[in-house]
Amino acid sequence: VAEGARLRGASQIIGVDLNPDKHEI
Repeated sequence: VAEGARLRGASQIIGVDLNPDKHEI
C-alpha cells in the first residue's frame, strides 16, 4: 500500500509539473 501511495504521489507531482496551468509564475 505504501508503494502504491508513493507512486500515486509521484504521478500527481509529474502531472502538476507537466501542467503549465497548475504552477503559474
